[in-house]
Amino acid sequence: MPHIEVNLRSPADPTTAAAGTIPFKIPNAHRNANRQTKVWVSSQTAQPSFLQGIIRYAKKQNWQLTTDLLQSGNRSESWFGDGVIEYLPEPNLDSQTPGSRNLPRVTASLCDDLASGLKVQADNFAIGRLAAEHLINRNCRNFAWLPYGQDKTNQIRYMGFLSHLRDRGFSCRQFAPPLLETSSAPCRDWILWRQVMIQNLENLEGRTGLFASNDSLAIEVAELAGEIGTRVPEDLAILGVGNQTAECESAPVTLSSINPNLEELGFQAAKLLDEALKDETDISRCIHVSPTGVEARDSTAISNLENQRVAQALVFISNHYPDPGLGVCSVAESLNISRRQLERDFRSEKGCTIREFIEQTRMNEASRLLSECSSLTVSAIADQVGISAQGNFFRIFRKHFGLTPSAYREQQTS
Repeated sequence: MPHIEVNLRSPADPTTAAAGTIPFKIPNAHRNANRQTKVWVSSQTAQPSFLQGIIRYAKKQNWQLTTDLLQSGNRSESWFGDGVIEYLPEPNLDSQTPGSRNLPRVTASLCDDLASGLKVQADNFAIGRLAAEHLINRNCRNFAWLPYGQDKTNQIRYMGFLSHLRDRGFSCRQFAPPLLETSSAPCRDWILWRQVMIQNLENLEGRTGLFASNDSLAIEVAELAGEIGTRVPEDLAILGVGNQTAECESAPVTLSSINPNLEELGFQAAKLLDEALKDETDISRCIHVSPTGVEARDSTAISNLENQRVAQALVFISNHYPDPGLGVCSVAESLNISRRQLERDFRSEKGCTIREFIEQTRMNEASRLLSECSSLTVSAIADQVGISAQGNFFRIFRKHFGLTPSAYREQQTS
């Protein structure tokens, strides 16, 4: 059974120099071959899931992890290890990891502004596209983007959001961020920003899907909406990023949020460091990690349709489209209503049949997976969206997009 140790004290290492002498590091070539690889992990600002991803990989490699050097006061001069994994919530923050320049180091972040080197970061373009798809499926037809600042990360999320909206024939409003010029600039007057946002919310036309760049900002908008009587989600569907459970579950209206997949971020960071330790990777390399999906809560619920049975049918389809057996009968049975009545209500409310809507939902998800998950085969994607026969998948996909799945993937990638 592999063994992993997370130190609660500064690790004693036989390679350190005697007391009162200048510390030095013994070259790897002279070390005991059976010695555990020591990795310093800085994740004080990350969710526990990030550390869990590192642990998942470390268990396989029999690594020894150290996580407490900041608290114990020991810095690089008193620590002798093999590599470093650091998590930076913002690229402008100073690194707090050991300063030994010759140690292999991987930086992980949800941001895109990281310096060169070995890094693992969120696929922010994919996050934007996923946000657009979720809000479209939640019956929004008007859309708005609210960045926190004007940095590269916010720009890329907006590009993904806007590109998918345009693919589906929609446009998007941009609201002013609470932060000026860059993520390191001082905040604008918060009272003034709130007044501007209230004006924006009061001027909404029709139900609007708002994508905010993080959970805290999304919750701030929900609070402002409550102050002026804008209903969430009836008038305004709000989606954040981060899926911070404590924040999302305690918001005025529980917040739907994109899960950026921090556990996989940690796992890939550990894997990349392992490759660096074995001299199996370039000195400068970036890995992007796709989000796992949306944790749907009340802030994006489908509740603005006049016919609530249709609203319930939309939710059921959104949750069950991967099931190959999903059809008109199963949707009607879930609502305890006759098939004929539901089909009549659905066509009146949505302008299409239930079967057509199921097909559209599956194709929307298939197009997203083809664009963002290059490791998935076309056959695997067909299975994930509930179409087990690959021939049917090709036929339906070509009908919706005018291209084969492979040609569509090549076009989106280029």
